[in-house]
Amino acid sequence: MKLGQQANDLYARGDTQSLEAAVALYRKALALVPPDRLPIPWALTQNDLGNSLSALGEIDPDSAYLKAAQVAYERALTVLTLETRPLDWALTSTNLGTVLILLGKRESGPDTLRRAINVLQVVADFSGFLDSEQGGSPLNVPAIHQNLGLALTGLGERDSRDSGLRLLARAVTAFEKARDRAEPKSMQWAVIQSNLGLALLRLGERMNDRDVLARAVAAHRAARDVHRREDYPVDWAQSQANLALSLAALGERENGTKSLEDAVEAYRLVLKIETPETMPHRWAIAQNDFGTILVSLGRRQQSGARLEEAIAAFRSALTKLDPRSPQWARTHQSLKEAQELRSRFN
Repeated sequence: MKLGQQANDLYARGDTQSLEAAVALYRKALALVPPDRLPIPWALTQNDLGNSLSALGEIDPDSAYLKAAQVAYERALTVLTLETRPLDWALTSTNLGTVLILLGKRESGPDTLRRAINVLQVVADFSGFLDSEQGGSPLNVPAIHQNLGLALTGLGERDSRDSGLRLLARAVTAFEKARDRAEPKSMQWAVIQSNLGLALLRLGERMNDRDVLARAVAAHRAARDVHRREDYPVDWAQSQANLALSLAALGERENGTKSLEDAVEAYRLVLKIETPETMPHRWAIAQNDFGTILVSLGRRQQSGARLEEAIAAFRSALTKLDPRSPQWARTHQSLKEAQELRSRFN
């Protein structure tokens, strides 16, 4: 018990050194609780070990920690079953699903994300019942549905077939369930709205559906209004950037220019928060996206001034991007295309 408490205290600190020390203590504790004689303490300690390994895995670009966390959660679930320990089963399964999402995003194949979806769908299906049965329990039902939505979005984005559209539609449903179960206007609610907006954006682009894109705009506006600029400037800027991308996607499918103009003005505000001094990479990506929207607006308006501004944005982005990166190559190509388009309006 003493080892476990020490490890819990180290885990709560969250820095790499403390997390590594927590892993060592949890592993030492596991040697003192053999699974044949003390199966429940052993399984709960495996879950705690997985949490520390998972936290390290999010920091470390190598996937070894995440894979070790996956093993720890899977071992815990050999004991913590839905029938015998429903709440612990749900918490550990959610942890497993989260790790599988992290691993799946780093892998090129779809199998790990598919498994994450399967794990989280089962937990989501039982979450309402478990939460009502375990009144005041630590089960975070909105987070379960949100994680399911993230897994579905991740897999849907990779699938260009109709099955990808179905995955994105399921993601939207999962995020809507998460939003409806979260405290309105809370930070968790805002994050869910943001993820909902991104899923709607991907779905609307693929379906070429203005109504879906309008819903994406509404979701991002809701998230931005919670991430108040004066209190959460970085979160506000990200919400504003997502809003701008959704407005641009909508504007490209409308006859007028209002949504594209709104997208341009939204990005101007983003670039007041994300600067080359404080966030050079994010600033460069924002400049690239800003330039792309200006090209769309310049083409629609046949405006050389808009295209000149786009050219300046692309040039700015290139100053902070690695010339060896694919993003630099894409931005450089966008710059050439903007220059060619600009020459037509001379």
